[in-house]
Amino acid sequence: MLTSVELENFKGISERVRIELRPVTLLFGPNSAGKSTFLQALVYLREILNTYNIDPDTTEAGGGAVDLGGFRNLLHMHDTSRRMRFSVSFERSIGSLSQRENEILTKAIKHEENRAIIPFQSWEVEFELAWQPLGGAPTITRIVVRANNSHLATVSAPVDGKSVIISELNLLHPFFMTASDVERVEEWEAEQKEGNKDALSMLDFEQIVTELFSTPDPIPTNLTAEISSNAAPRTSALRIPIRSAVGALPRISEPFTFDEDKILSTFEGRIPNLSLRDGWPEHLPISFDDVQDLLTGAILTPLRELRAELNSLLYLGPLREFPARQFFSPRTKDSARWASGLGAWDLLHKNSALLIEEVNKWLQDPDRLNTGYSLKVNAVKELSADHELLISIEKGSLYDDFENVADEFRKLPERKEVLLLDHSTGAELVSHDIGTGISQVLPVVVAALQSDLGFVAIEQPELHIHPAMQVALGDLFLHEIRNGEKQFLLETHSEHLMLRILRRIRETNTRQLPPGAVGASVGDMSVVYVEGEGAQVKIHQLRITEDGDFQDRWPKGFFSERAKELF
Repeated sequence: MLTSVELENFKGISERVRIELRPVTLLFGPNSAGKSTFLQALVYLREILNTYNIDPDTTEAGGGAVDLGGFRNLLHMHDTSRRMRFSVSFERSIGSLSQRENEILTKAIKHEENRAIIPFQSWEVEFELAWQPLGGAPTITRIVVRANNSHLATVSAPVDGKSVIISELNLLHPFFMTASDVERVEEWEAEQKEGNKDALSMLDFEQIVTELFSTPDPIPTNLTAEISSNAAPRTSALRIPIRSAVGALPRISEPFTFDEDKILSTFEGRIPNLSLRDGWPEHLPISFDDVQDLLTGAILTPLRELRAELNSLLYLGPLREFPARQFFSPRTKDSARWASGLGAWDLLHKNSALLIEEVNKWLQDPDRLNTGYSLKVNAVKELSADHELLISIEKGSLYDDFENVADEFRKLPERKEVLLLDHSTGAELVSHDIGTGISQVLPVVVAALQSDLGFVAIEQPELHIHPAMQVALGDLFLHEIRNGEKQFLLETHSEHLMLRILRRIRETNTRQLPPGAVGASVGDMSVVYVEGEGAQVKIHQLRITEDGDFQDRWPKGFFSERAKELF
């Protein structure tokens, strides 16, 4: 689950701002204040990690509905002297590492009681992008990885994209050690100095990597990376050259590989009392392959996990298209069609009866959306005007002309037709024949209920629908986060949607939840107010109480218009 997003010099945002994400995050604020900027930033970052394209106009997730206009258009004030920065935090466990990476982390420990590996509850990856004046193109100049709020590694590249290196490693980070190591660092260092090789732990990794890769000369200014304020005091400045896809971004799917012979010959004698002439010393508790794999785990694993999180992104734009009356769903899955809402109709035409049943529960139930409509799927076989079956029917000779009529009809191609049944009249209608509100909310319902787990970003889910339906959407989103594997980021103006979730928090806390309603807690919702302040974008993270109220006042009396009109 994504837990925060920070942006700097992206579109209308200049100084760094941060929003906290929860299972349901609501972005409020005036028009053109910058709410959708956060959604577009995630779409952009997803594109970078999948295609290594940092200068896109359209994207895989946004399709034609989102035109980013390229890097210079996204850079604040189009000022190429600025550096754009993203930072995304997300919750993961070290258990998500590959089997090989887990084996490495375990194999390096000699003492059985130390084999319990510290779980990593959070990763954070920061990207810095800049314009190349000579090449006339953007590049990624730095990537910083943090685990459990502590600096782990930095990859740096100059603006010209050459000499891409791992420039910093926090070699005493728990990632490289066990729980006992963290508690006994000083003791183990003392034993190491005394030559007690049997007591060596992952501190060997610190010694080996530092001696092999540390640079005796200062790293050039254009490669110097900032160390976070909570970085370990012994973060090592290194120069480990790596292959990259674009700037400082490695090829995420390819493990790091280094030339062992070259490294051994270059750095022979730099590890005291060790001769590397005959290859990697066998008595060391980790091998050269282990070193490569640990560096892969420290840098590529969080990048892979972030890419996986963003690949689950389903983006639904603010204007949902009506499907054609004769709708044909493409055979190839295209996530970009969700941006226009057509992805929902694609799914309805292809999916099982279970999804249709779940959607209908929300459309029909009086305690839910209560739209008065439900979906009906018809199987349609069509005959052309000159088809031999139709000609035989018109002649009245169908059974004379064909030995087995049923078989002939079964051979005809079949397509699905998704209609809306009007329960007040019994009429079967296409989306063009009903009110705009139903056609706009249906893709929202399908996006929430679709079985793929992940991150759903929706602009204006409440578009064109009655307040009673808006409050029901609050229950829909709460219902879908119960298993902990779906997350919603909603850019909205709907007070009603928010009030329903606040009500459920209050009812859960006071044990007055209505039968059948899904409960909620303070940790289920984040409410963010975005406003422009001169040339800056200001973020207000509004705190919620257990009583379902706000601990902070709404900026500038947002939602006060109703009171003004009444009183």
